[in-house]
Amino acid sequence: MPDCGMLLRVQTRGHGKVRRGLRDGAPLYRIPPAIAGVSDLSVRGKVKREKHAATIMKFTHLIEINMPDNPLVMMITREQLWRGLVLRAEQPTLFVMALDACEITARATDTLSRTLRFGTLHVHDHVTFTPQQLVHYHVPQQESIPASDLTMTIEEPQPGALFVRFEYDDHNEALETEEESFYNGFRREAYKEADIDTIRVIRELAQQGGLDAPIQ
Repeated sequence: MPDCGMLLRVQTRGHGKVRRGLRDGAPLYRIPPAIAGVSDLSVRGKVKREKHAATIMKFTHLIEINMPDNPLVMMITREQLWRGLVLRAEQPTLFVMALDACEITARATDTLSRTLRFGTLHVHDHVTFTPQQLVHYHVPQQESIPASDLTMTIEEPQPGALFVRFEYDDHNEALETEEESFYNGFRREAYKEADIDTIRVIRELAQQGGLDAPIQ
């Protein structure tokens, strides 16, 4: 997946728990105030060349952003959320702790080309923005890294009721074996935790006023 994709193994710290529900058939992760408002959840990654790198990784999940029924959680506007998602693409070292450096090698109106450095491993990807709607990451096949895609889409079923849908696709259409299913379960949880951490960082930046103006 993007930001080292299949090669990112995530470890989490902290005691925050994530409540799960179901919306549109995808797992819904609701961040409790302890995690949403404070740096309570830390995600650290270790880059490793996995022998299972070609196994199937195709899933989607939702993270709820605003909680109108909880006055302790600061409401985030769609503009702030969008700026946070853009910032993740522009300055990913703020969000991906395993990432040593990111070089933007090309830029157009709504696209970026990047080189991500994880130690001695360099990963090239392309980012496409659909303003106020979605950010799409594409990792083309390169050396031992298979092609993969990640799409982050803002959903707002009601005014102010914001969600981000994360969709992972490695374009592997083979049936998942029992062994792959067991292994991929851990990988999916790692990606979900990393996505939860992305929203945590966005929330912290919004609280600090860092998302009140467009990203320069």
